[in-house]
Amino acid sequence: MMWLAASGALLFAEVFVAAVLFIHGLPHRDHLAMRIGCVLAVCIAFSAFMIAAYEWLGTPLDGYFTSGIASTWVIANCAIILLATIPCLLLCFRATARPAVFCAVCGYALQNFGSGLGELVTVLAGAALPAWLRGAPLTAGCCTVTYVCFYLLLIRRINPEGLEAEDGRALVAMVFVTVFAVIGFDVVLKSAEVVGLPLTTYVPLRLIHGLVCVSVLVVNVELAVNGRLASEKAATERILAERERQYAVSRENISAINARVHEIRHEVLRTLSEADSPIDRDLLADVAHEVSIYDSTVRTGNDALDTILTEKSLLCGRQGITLTCIADGSVLGLMSSADIYALFGTMLDHGIEVARGVDDPEGRSISLVVRRHAGAACIHMECTRGDMVDEAPVSVARNISRYKGTASWSTDEGTASLDALIPMADVESS
Repeated sequence: MMWLAASGALLFAEVFVAAVLFIHGLPHRDHLAMRIGCVLAVCIAFSAFMIAAYEWLGTPLDGYFTSGIASTWVIANCAIILLATIPCLLLCFRATARPAVFCAVCGYALQNFGSGLGELVTVLAGAALPAWLRGAPLTAGCCTVTYVCFYLLLIRRINPEGLEAEDGRALVAMVFVTVFAVIGFDVVLKSAEVVGLPLTTYVPLRLIHGLVCVSVLVVNVELAVNGRLASEKAATERILAERERQYAVSRENISAINARVHEIRHEVLRTLSEADSPIDRDLLADVAHEVSIYDSTVRTGNDALDTILTEKSLLCGRQGITLTCIADGSVLGLMSSADIYALFGTMLDHGIEVARGVDDPEGRSISLVVRRHAGAACIHMECTRGDMVDEAPVSVARNISRYKGTASWSTDEGTASLDALIPMADVESS
């Protein structure tokens, strides 16, 4: 019974490794090796328990795939391994439920493709295979080759950070598809192999099973891509809505200025008619304030950049921070609007937080320069700072790295600077 328990642990290990390939890029938790060791220990104990329960049902172990009850028990065992992979991923990596479910489903489909390949090689090669290569070694080897090929062709192109947007109902549906179409089909084929299904029938069925595994992978990736696109679409719609709001604000400012100019015209006429009456200085100050608000509307040639800069300019004005900007928005024209909005929004939010630490309100300032230089988009933000220790948000570097760019954060006495460089060739190909 121990070798069967080890076999169950090996199956879990293969699924877990495949799932980890899909969750690449997300940070792991502390003491990762110890966590993985605990996961494998629990898996071995679980496999032994399942086999003991299987024997308790009264079906001999040599009939593992030859009875309906036994096959159902095997499917249930494999389904539990699939579901158990999800909390194990959450235990080892800093991920949420949706990416964990996605990676577990894709990992099991990938493992089943590799193990099915091993089964097919075993049937076709027959006695030509050396005894030491049959069984677990061949399955592990086929899984390794499968993992490497799929990683190079597909998995490394998947952004795990975009998995948060995937539809939860679709993920649950894919779990059931994996249990019944991938696991169930595989168990049926193993049963057919045991009872001596003709080779001319078994081989096409095994190829179909491989196609089912690939289909599950493709559908999952497609769902993830669609979820990310939907998320970006929603962000773009928010940008457009914000842009419309800024237009409305600009119209209101213009109307306010016109009304004030109308008032001051009448005030001047009244003052001129009363030779000894001075002009109301408070009225002139109010008009100057309205003009300064109107002037805060930024125009760089990029709608997303204009929107976020105008919004942050008004925010800086309310908090007594001077924001100056020299930006060529066309440099960023090939970046997605969602990325531009998120990147500069995060940068300026951090700059505002740093500048607020300056005790002297007159000394609070932020300057931003966006320009093209030597075939790259150059971004430089500088702000005054107090005595606080500050670091750039991780999301800034993450957003820039998506376009193969680099970012650096430096501090000096009284100032803090963020510099980013994005190769234009890479931006154009993104």
